[in-house]
Amino acid sequence: MGYVYAGDYCTPDEAERTLRRLPGPAARDLEAPHPDADRRNRTSWVRNCVAIGLSSGFVEPLSRPDLLLIQHGIEQLVKHFPTRRGDPVMTAHYKRLVARCMDGVREF
Repeated sequence: MGYVYAGDYCTPDEAERTLRRLPGPAARDLEAPHPDADRRNRTSWVRNCVAIGLSSGFVEPLSRPDLLLIQHGIEQLVKHFPTRRGDPVMTAHYKRLVARCMDGVREF
């Protein structure tokens, strides 16, 4: 169970109180995380580690772009896979494409 709210209209404490009223006392001791709904990993490729899908960023939970982001990340990794050790130009281009895709999903 979750509760999506806009920080411009309600505080995290108000949202949590509203959420906890829904299931009743059973939710009293449960954790209620407040994830930032629009964040992306600024370092999606570091040395030999590449973030794919939701590990490269998180977009508002109701849109569920998981499969798109995973597919896009893998396609771009295959296209930009280095043929020699550490190509910073290819890595930078990959990061820009992944960032553009993540930002596009967020704007959608």
